[in-house]
Amino acid sequence: MRSHKRSRTLPGIVRAAMPSFKVGDHVERIGVVPGWMKVGVITKVILSKHGIEWVTQYEVVFGEMKGTFYETELCLVKAARHQD
Repeated sequence: MRSHKRSRTLPGIVRAAMPSFKVGDHVERIGVVPGWMKVGVITKVILSKHGIEWVTQYEVVFGEMKGTFYETELCLVKAARHQD
């Protein structure tokens, strides 16, 4: 029998999904993609309606084109300067 460590929360408490990227971040698509659609800017964070962090999607604008991608398809190039 294997022992697996799991993160535990109290019953009725839901962990909030925290997106890895923020609006304004410059990101690069991972993999083989056309040069004109390689680096873009996050314009919208689309959280999972079920709070599942790994299915958060990001709308990215590449010049005049835009697309929606999962976190695993993107990597950070330059973080946006956010003012609080």
